[in-house]
Parts: sequence; structure tokens; C-alpha cells
Amino acid sequence: MIRILLSSLKRYVSCFFLLSLTTPAWGFDLTRHSAPVPALSIQVVPKDAIPAIDNPEVVPASAVDDLVPEEQVIGVVIGEEARAYPIRILHGHEIVNDDIGGRPIAVTW
Repeated sequence: MIRILLSSLKRYVSCFFLLSLTTPAWGFDLTRHSAPVPALSIQVVPKDAIPAIDNPEVVPASAVDDLVPEEQVIGVVIGEEARAYPIRILHGHEIVNDDIGGRPIAVTW
């Protein structure tokens, strides 16, 4: 279900961007685009439909077996503590509420 909601959100953003570009203020002329704008489906994801990750389980990097060296992460370092949040997981949740060194943080994607 989350995958469907994310897909809907991406379509909504794409449609909004396409409709925005057709306005004269942006200086783009999309009158000859291949897809008719009215045919595009605009769907809105309801509030809180994409769950955040609260207080994620922290494991040492040596214990993680499903990360490849090329995998993209968002890294956070506060004091002596460092965390890495894989982008592939953030795609499905978009927000991680965590605590590093006694300091609450929010990682967003």
C-alpha cells in the first residue's frame, strides 16, 4: 500500500510541475506537449499516510549484511556518534525521528 501511495504522490508532484510549467510566468510553452494535461490524473496522499520511522534500531556497520559499498545514505555525525540512513529505506518512509547523543533529530527525504 505504501508503494501505491508513493506512486500517487510522484504523479501528483509531476502533474503539478507540468501544470506550473504551462503558465506564462515560467516562460515555457508546452502547448505542443505529447500528453494532454487534462488527461493526467492528480491524486493526493492523505496526511500521515506515509509512516515515519521512530527510534530506529541501531546496529554497527559490521553487522549490516544488505548494504553494498555504492549504496547511498544520509549520514549524520553529532559529537562522537555517527549514523547512516539508507536512501532506499527513506524512499518508503521519508522521515526518521531519531536521537543522537541525547539530541533529537529528524532525517527527511
